[in-house]
Amino acid sequence: MKITTNVTDLIDLGPIDDDKLIKIINAELAYFEEQLVDEITALKVVDTGNLRDNHKVIEAKKTGEIIKGQVTVNSSYAVYNEYGTGIYTELGNGRRTGWVYPCYIDGKFTFRYTKGMQPRPFFRNTINKNKGKIIDDIQKKVGEVITND
Repeated sequence: MKITTNVTDLIDLGPIDDDKLIKIINAELAYFEEQLVDEITALKVVDTGNLRDNHKVIEAKKTGEIIKGQVTVNSSYAVYNEYGTGIYTELGNGRRTGWVYPCYIDGKFTFRYTKGMQPRPFFRNTINKNKGKIIDDIQKKVGEVITND
């Protein structure tokens, strides 16, 4: 699942060495990853632990004039938790009728009927809760580097 947020327009980077800026961004990506795990746990989006445990930081690097880093969630069903399914989906493209699916409950094979799942936007919540702090931290650290150079 990929959700992109751009902080470049929100931060005055000033004259800073790219390698130092990349180091600052990577530290903030690691912080965001920790907050993401906390949000997944808080929203009780944990059943098997697959969603909580399958995330990673792709360290920032410069390509042309763009410095880009990512935190990804590598779970095939992350998008369903984030946006919901069926009649509840925020994307507007979910099923409009219920369906039956096979599952195990208490070790017994059975079938369940559902109309979908409410969204549990763990990724967007983490962005919204932490974006201001991350931007402030980057701005502060960039200022310290420029002052000390």
